[in-house]
Amino acid sequence: MKTLNPNQHAILMRPAVLLAIILSLPMSAQAYTAVVEKNAIVEGEVVTGVQSIGADGTANYTLIEAAGSQSVFFKSVSSDALVKGRQLILSGTSNRSIISAGASQSICTSGVANNTILNGGSQTVQNRNSLANGTVINLNGM
Repeated sequence: MKTLNPNQHAILMRPAVLLAIILSLPMSAQAYTAVVEKNAIVEGEVVTGVQSIGADGTANYTLIEAAGSQSVFFKSVSSDALVKGRQLILSGTSNRSIISAGASQSICTSGVANNTILNGGSQTVQNRNSLANGTVINLNGM
């Protein structure tokens, strides 16, 4: 395992806890909001299509399935996402995402990704105005 984060032990325990929270949600809570509006907060959603988080919107504890994608726009936040599909950060912020094998996280247009864990997935910083802080690369991550 390669690491860029000195607090790796606390971070590595998180995937099991995140998955347990998502799986404990009732099925009715697992539908997702396609467009997270301004000032809205959504939690515990399972994204099977496309989710867009608008300005000042927040999505917490999201499971993004293999066929799903999440776009994090200007001044919006995605925290504690488990990504099996694609996460695109466009001037927004992603905190503590876990990128699974075959999944991807792209950071562009002044986007910021903090404390991402790559569990076989990939992270791409598209331009010099975008940031990836504290990324942990586990086995087979890129």
